[in-house]
Amino acid sequence: MHAATHTIPQGLIQAENVPELNVFDYSATEEHLNNKVTLRQHVISFLVHGQKKIHFSNDTVEVNNQYAVMMASGNCLMSECLGDSNSYQSVLVFFSPENLSSFFLKYPQFVRTKVEPPKAFFVLKQDDYIQHLVVSLQLYLQKPQLFNSSILSLKWEEIMLYLIDKYGEAFVVFLQGLLHNQQEVSFRKVIEDNLYTNLNLEELAFLCNMSLSTFKRHFTSIYHESPGKWLQAKRLERAKELLSQGEMKASEIYQLFGYENLSNFSAAFKHQFGVSPRQMA
Repeated sequence: MHAATHTIPQGLIQAENVPELNVFDYSATEEHLNNKVTLRQHVISFLVHGQKKIHFSNDTVEVNNQYAVMMASGNCLMSECLGDSNSYQSVLVFFSPENLSSFFLKYPQFVRTKVEPPKAFFVLKQDDYIQHLVVSLQLYLQKPQLFNSSILSLKWEEIMLYLIDKYGEAFVVFLQGLLHNQQEVSFRKVIEDNLYTNLNLEELAFLCNMSLSTFKRHFTSIYHESPGKWLQAKRLERAKELLSQGEMKASEIYQLFGYENLSNFSAAFKHQFGVSPRQMA
């Protein structure tokens, strides 16, 4: 009989659809040796009690509770051994390539042109700063009504910035290796930089050095929505903000967001928000 494969984080959270960024306090009172594990997301495992041993396709790492290990998504064999307290515990922070892309977009000074083959793991020393961060995550987990996605995003960003400061170039290169597509950061930067312009899809595709059909497929794979629909929603939302501030009229802004005439802009605006641009004044 073949041993079951554990799919994480879906198996821990007991849900097929999980947030791109998530945290889980995992504990066990029995040892598990060479469990087959499929990681659907990247993860940082902060050990609290016990030891962990992970066997990847081309390497093995073993850590105790003085360390944490960041692991790339994929398959591995994982062993969890009990510590002096006869228990195993770790705080797991799951994240996706989309989280990394957003991080590099926000902090472009960390983007490197140097690209190396992706590595399966990065070992982190749990110093006092990291230990306090882990304790703060545990405290929030004990009060889920206080723990929301915004707080978790800030915590994750804090961890990334601290680890980059501590480990420098080696850690930055490792993070970039976790991106499934090395072009994703530059692609998203083109989109974000031209979000509130009147550029059409063909012009955006040209800036991304792609054909229109390739651009559409690539966009949908990253943003999980067609580019026309996604861009229209974002641009109309921005137009709504400008109109609600009362500083500009619809006749002054429709061209800014790529509409050929005021009539088309007004129709799209009313379809999106249920009111006409004039009613926002």
